[in-house]
Amino acid sequence: MKDSSGGAGIKLPAKPVFLKKHGIEGLNYNLDNKSRPFIYCDFYDVSSCDPMERSCPTVKMCYASVNDHRLGCMAALVNNSLTRQVTLKGCWMHDGNLGNCDNSQCIADERPTGHGNAALFCCCSTHYCNRPPPTTVEPMEIEDPAFFGAGSRMFAIIILGFFSICALALFCYYSYREYRNSRHYKEKV
Repeated sequence: MKDSSGGAGIKLPAKPVFLKKHGIEGLNYNLDNKSRPFIYCDFYDVSSCDPMERSCPTVKMCYASVNDHRLGCMAALVNNSLTRQVTLKGCWMHDGNLGNCDNSQCIADERPTGHGNAALFCCCSTHYCNRPPPTTVEPMEIEDPAFFGAGSRMFAIIILGFFSICALALFCYYSYREYRNSRHYKEKV
């Protein structure tokens, strides 16, 4: 650019250093009219949406509340054995110490809730990255609880029955030997 005074170029100020932590402009963040960084995220809250209304999910421009916070999107789901239901989507502002949300897509990790369901949470750092359903990190190996699963009552009953039968067999063998030995003793005398 040239200024009107003599043709010398005007130097634009360098971007602030804190923008580097957000990643690549256009991919991980954009700048608004006031040069504030933001990220586009899907927004959804199951408690404030009517399930019959399909237009409930919206898009939000998410801003960092403090300069040292990083921008991100998040999604939370409840995963039971039959379905995976999205319960919350939105902005995720965090500093680097709270966890790594540098993923370009929402990769969920599973956390047990204690109610038979598992909560899935993911965060990511690109525009609309919480839009598709979150994927899990790696499929967890699920034990078959039908017969010998951890904490299975069936396993305890089988072990208890086995030891009971062994104890009964030992008792019968000992009793038979005692009986046989005592009869031989009586016959010899």
